[in-house]
Amino acid sequence: MLCLSLGVIESKSANKPSTCPLMYMIFMKGIFASTFYIVMPYLLGTKTKSATIDTTNTPDNCYSINSRAQDKLVTAFIPDLMINPGLLLAAQWFGRRKAISAAMTLSSVSFCLALLLSFSSPGFSLVIGTALATVGAGRGVIMLYVSELYPTTLRGVASGMIWVTHDIGSLCAPFLAEYVILSAPRVFIAAAALGMAVSAVIAMRLETETLNRSLPASIADMATRKKEMMHI
Repeated sequence: MLCLSLGVIESKSANKPSTCPLMYMIFMKGIFASTFYIVMPYLLGTKTKSATIDTTNTPDNCYSINSRAQDKLVTAFIPDLMINPGLLLAAQWFGRRKAISAAMTLSSVSFCLALLLSFSSPGFSLVIGTALATVGAGRGVIMLYVSELYPTTLRGVASGMIWVTHDIGSLCAPFLAEYVILSAPRVFIAAAALGMAVSAVIAMRLETETLNRSLPASIADMATRKKEMMHI
């Protein structure tokens, strides 16, 4: 009901409401990012069962991670150190919509490159790490955009609904990790590439750019900002 109310309110103050597109993008991020974080040890590790695991009390798909796989995991998260601050700077220089779209585009391209590499190749961990880093950084810019898009009276509710949508996507991750990734990982990677590509297009079609604009204090201010955007 809260989501519907936000959409109705925004539809009165924008030609292209942003609530549903934003919820789609953050939902996709929750599903794909959380699932990949769960299965990264599997994709980069080995299928050799650990001798220290009591298999009588644990699932059959519990595997150990050798030292080489641990190095790959470290490599996979190196892009986070550069992409997260870089994307926030891009959002400040070029605008929120362009930064979100750029993050989704880079993520989609990285997932496509991952399809061309074997899981054991040295570049796979770096490519998949870049994809996940851009997904995470894009989520941060989306939250920044949401905090500037809605008026003060709705800002907290809107931010909360976006996070709830992300968490709903994350809740799907354990089921996808068990039933999809372990049997058809490349199919899921392809789905992630498609989902991020759609998100990139949606981000560029968002009507309102909030960079260097005063924050709306009321619903009436959103209508005023709509008129200003129509004259740009």
